[in-house]
Amino acid sequence: MMHNVYFNELPLMTAGPYLNDDGSTFCKAAYEIANLENIPLSMVVQGMLGSSSLAHSKDVCIDYPLGGHEQINLFFVSIAGPGVGKGRAFKHTVQPIYDFQNDHLKSYKLKLNEYEAELMAWEDELKNIRKQSIPAEMKKVEIQIHFQSKPKKPVRWVLALQDTTPLGLIEQAQELPSIGIMTSEGRQFFNARNQQEMDKSAANWSGESITHTRKNYHIDIQDKPFTNLVFIQPGIFEKFMEKKGDTFRDSGYAARTNFNYIGDSYTLKYFNEEPNYELLHTPIFQDRIREGLETQKQKFEDGEDSKRVLKFSPMALNRWFAVHNEIEAGKDLNNPHARFHGALDHASRLMQNITRLAAHIHLINGHESDEISLNDLNQAILMGAFFSDTFRAMFVKPPQFVQDAILLDSWLNQHRGTGSTGFLRKNFLRRNGPNSLRKGERLDDALNVLQQNNAIRLFTEDDTTWINLFPLMTQDQLPEHLKKKPRNSLPTPDNK
Repeated sequence: MMHNVYFNELPLMTAGPYLNDDGSTFCKAAYEIANLENIPLSMVVQGMLGSSSLAHSKDVCIDYPLGGHEQINLFFVSIAGPGVGKGRAFKHTVQPIYDFQNDHLKSYKLKLNEYEAELMAWEDELKNIRKQSIPAEMKKVEIQIHFQSKPKKPVRWVLALQDTTPLGLIEQAQELPSIGIMTSEGRQFFNARNQQEMDKSAANWSGESITHTRKNYHIDIQDKPFTNLVFIQPGIFEKFMEKKGDTFRDSGYAARTNFNYIGDSYTLKYFNEEPNYELLHTPIFQDRIREGLETQKQKFEDGEDSKRVLKFSPMALNRWFAVHNEIEAGKDLNNPHARFHGALDHASRLMQNITRLAAHIHLINGHESDEISLNDLNQAILMGAFFSDTFRAMFVKPPQFVQDAILLDSWLNQHRGTGSTGFLRKNFLRRNGPNSLRKGERLDDALNVLQQNNAIRLFTEDDTTWINLFPLMTQDQLPEHLKKKPRNSLPTPDNK
């Protein structure tokens, strides 16, 4: 019988599933897609929230409880192998964006033809002005006036970029109100050469302007929220981490991103009720994404820059501060066992991410009120805790006592095989166990973690501390023949 050691922690704020089925459009649509396509619920949720981020982040902000207005764009990374369903998740969650782009591509082509004809006529008129035999100062004024009537090139509404890099995102963001990388195959994104541009995306997440200068051009990006929804295979991500792991971990981008690790295989279905493969709520979600995109386009073309401002209801606000305070307590630098020890940069962004998640759940649910409910905030807390745990599992080494417990459990597995009596003296570990754990304090801490996780149980008999290797199967009672053995001997049938 083999044991795996888990770091025994309570989930952030509340125990519960990743997603509570509260009957909302958001939950119902997520479960519908996950069950229909047999794909991970967490990946579906990332797709839904990523699409909402691209559709709404330009025109919506939230009244942040600590002051000011918080923008609501989000970054997601999902690490999943082939066949897990990355493309199927995109088909339902990101498709409304692709449909919006395709619909406007037709009108864009017509407008582009009109623009090119108008530009040719404008250029001919400019040539005529330059040929006029008039004083230079008068000609200069006429040219300046003529430039005020220069035709404007129509905007090509491609907000979701697929096969591009963070630099490509920055370069194409100039003429659009918002933009995002939305890709189910993130090889281009996770290229070791992209680290500097990832850091610039992190600045955009924080509401800062981006300046990008090259020999032949200069780009200045302000108030154009970026969205990243990147699905990538584990092998590609691992190669990236081998080259840039330390740099990436310490970057602002990683700390701001909601990570989801699924791995190479997936077989579990999520049934929140009797299986129903009809998509009843998914079209409602898709319509709301489309409405957000159309509103963004209309306001941009009208030159309107106003934002809808969301805020938390009084009950939600009390909950928000309780969560915020728990996160702050988990950042204790002097406590190596604190939840966010070794991940302070991530913890400092966690409440902002939870706030943004709550805003998008509110928008997807279609509430007319600008007040985010306690229920929507609680959903965001569950997801924020999930993404936070994933981040720490991927990037933060566990405390020394947990590493020691894992090492000791692996060593104890050698004595859990066929023929084992199931009992060892603690003193035997001090003399024969892993070298690093033969001193009292580290060994005691490791044993305590294993006991908390029901991997072992300690008990005393005849003034000797014994270890029960099978606590869920065996009582803490020594066989008679073990009581007679020397204290330093290994209690196995061969040593009777």
